[in-house]
Amino acid sequence: MNVGNNYYYLTQPDNCKSVVLWGGRGSGKTHDTIDYFMTHLFTQRYNSVVTRRYDRHVRATFDYFKTRLIDYPPNFLNLLKITSSPMRIINKLNRNIIFFEGLDNPDNSIKGIPKLNLGWLEEASEADADRYMTLYNTIREGNKNHLVSSFNPVSANNWTKRFFFESGFNSTNYHSTVEDNNFISNEYKSDLRNLKNVDKVRYEVDYLGKWGVLTDLVYFKSVKLIEKIPLNAQLIGAGIDFGI
Repeated sequence: MNVGNNYYYLTQPDNCKSVVLWGGRGSGKTHDTIDYFMTHLFTQRYNSVVTRRYDRHVRATFDYFKTRLIDYPPNFLNLLKITSSPMRIINKLNRNIIFFEGLDNPDNSIKGIPKLNLGWLEEASEADADRYMTLYNTIREGNKNHLVSSFNPVSANNWTKRFFFESGFNSTNYHSTVEDNNFISNEYKSDLRNLKNVDKVRYEVDYLGKWGVLTDLVYFKSVKLIEKIPLNAQLIGAGIDFGI
């Protein structure tokens, strides 16, 4: 079983309750966090929860768990019970459970999970500070609690930049890029490097793991300011996705 750098970040004894894994694509954030949660499932006496902003997206993370577990030894898998409805991974020996819940699902309240002392907010940029703090305050069992947040820095205007890096909130932040991942193909690394010649913003975000800043946008190049709207002008509606 290959264990990446992010796994070792997560196991540091001086980590804060809030641990942030952020950076470029392909750096192993998801892969290593899954391994960390599986270790917790067998070495601790508490439950854990994996979340995303929307309940419908949590299943993708649940499926990623199952894909990752294919690489585990068969005798290890025999110790697990995996259910799809509801989504759970259960340790048959100690009865610890990894719950999978969306932050928007009122029918499966995370607040009702017993013995909860570890959480993961994947794709944290999809959520917001209020939902984060609700989850943060729910994880409180035992002497050492952790809430892991992982994301790519898609936009400098996203709440994650303000909250984790500018507000003074107490968190341990670890940055990584694809170059830190020793278990990914050289072809994938090359593809991300080549974004430099194709898309500067995606190169900054996906390869370098820097905050996305939209500049030199095509639809602003041809804009001309006028004093008043011509009488024969046709009014149309338009929208812009700012990625916030």
